[in-house]
Amino acid sequence: MFKIDEQGQVFLDLSDPMIIPANATFLLQALAASPYAEFKINHPAIESFFAQATRPNLLMVASRQDATLSITISADKMTATAVLQTPQGGRLMSLENAKAILVKAGVSRGFKQAWLEALLAKQLQLKPGKKIEAVIAQGKPAEQGLNAQLIKQVTTLSERIKQPQELADGRMDLRDFGKLASVGAGTILIKVQMETLGKEGYNVVGDTLPTKPGVGIKLVAGDGTEIPPDDPLTLISTQAGVPIDIENGIRVDDIFTIKDVCVETGHIDFDGSVLITQNVDPSMKVKAKGDINILGTIDGAEIIASGNITVKQGIIGHLDHDTHQLSTVVRCDGDLHIGHAQYASLSANNIIVERQTSHCEMMAKNSIRIAEGKKGKGVGKLIGGKILDAKHILVAEIGTESGAKTEISIMQAGHQLIKKHDKLLEQLHETEQHLLEITEKKRLINALPNSLHKQEAQAKISQENNHWLEQSKKLHALVAKFNAALHFLLDHSDIKISHTLHPGVEFHLFTKNLKTSRTYPACTVHLKDNAIEIEVSSSNIN
Repeated sequence: MFKIDEQGQVFLDLSDPMIIPANATFLLQALAASPYAEFKINHPAIESFFAQATRPNLLMVASRQDATLSITISADKMTATAVLQTPQGGRLMSLENAKAILVKAGVSRGFKQAWLEALLAKQLQLKPGKKIEAVIAQGKPAEQGLNAQLIKQVTTLSERIKQPQELADGRMDLRDFGKLASVGAGTILIKVQMETLGKEGYNVVGDTLPTKPGVGIKLVAGDGTEIPPDDPLTLISTQAGVPIDIENGIRVDDIFTIKDVCVETGHIDFDGSVLITQNVDPSMKVKAKGDINILGTIDGAEIIASGNITVKQGIIGHLDHDTHQLSTVVRCDGDLHIGHAQYASLSANNIIVERQTSHCEMMAKNSIRIAEGKKGKGVGKLIGGKILDAKHILVAEIGTESGAKTEISIMQAGHQLIKKHDKLLEQLHETEQHLLEITEKKRLINALPNSLHKQEAQAKISQENNHWLEQSKKLHALVAKFNAALHFLLDHSDIKISHTLHPGVEFHLFTKNLKTSRTYPACTVHLKDNAIEIEVSSSNIN
């Protein structure tokens, strides 16, 4: 019924009237059952055959078709796409032939054989004559060079205020931005990441795509910094201070200076010294390892320094009547210098007040001086509040005529001296007990007959005895030292009033108490013969 020629064309022989198919459907079914089922069917010829009255003796009904591969290159020449048509009774497309087609199409770069092999493998999976498309070559765009960058090695002030701290309940404290950045001398501040040249690219036809190098940057050394001659890509600090951004660099200020401390600036926590040219707002905190100088006022804030604190204007606070706490706290390890204060908790080595304090709580390791040398107009006053401890107090006037409650305690460090003294006596007693036990052991060892064991025991007990004797000697020296310190504190601590002492003032000098019931002129309050004595002076105290 069917025969094939050398060109792979399949013919239907119609010379025998007995095998002429009745219609196209019958013919197609016959082809599907023949060895030529995968060949390309000549549908136009078949349709024409059954449509005409006069029919030829031979009808070409199918033909053998090899697999084909066509290549399309995109307009920008960055992609080559292959269209594979699977064979219809013909040969598969081989890898070698496919490569040759690629070369002929002009594809010379970006070709991946794995992509082509995956495409050709589809010939065994798809039906005859099906088309499939795939990218088999891809160009590489040029990589532009990266611009030079300044890589900061420290956190600067401008970055700090963008990082509010998280509270325990997950909310953000918009006043607290964490510790203020500070650096020491020799700290690396910036490293320059050099610009890069970039990488050339290519398209699938082999053209090279040029690149563009990145833009360089000039590192700038601000005040307090330098660029080492042997390392021009690094900026280091030459002094301790706070790093502050400048264009293309950083400067380091040895004193951190700020106008106001408020919600916008956040709390200040700095390892150096701080200068505040105006005020500290309520609920704000300032902490420094150096000095703190405030040219304005403090209102309901917390100020803490390892060095000195100076407040040129006033310290203002308020008393919380529910908690009985003062809203303003100022504390330093050095000296505190202030203009005036009210309802504030003040603590320092020495507290020096130019005018007066009102209803404050104060504690000083050494002295409290409130305009002590002034007389008449502008007399420095201590009005109300508490002095929790000090060795010396020098003030012009204490209390008021109306008897505002004022409590003054000094020599309170003596209680700690006594506790330490008593602890030393306990240790000394234990040491003496050890020595008594050793004396008894020595007596028993000496009573033993002479032997190597006796000699070893005598050497060991002698070593132990020397240890406890040395311990006893040290403890005796410490006991004497604390005794002397306590007596010096009690004998040399006092309160000097250069103008007026009002009634209603309570004094607590170590373990002794006294409340004034009348007005005194210039006087000195101190311990004498184990009692508080108010010694009136006929002249001002300098």
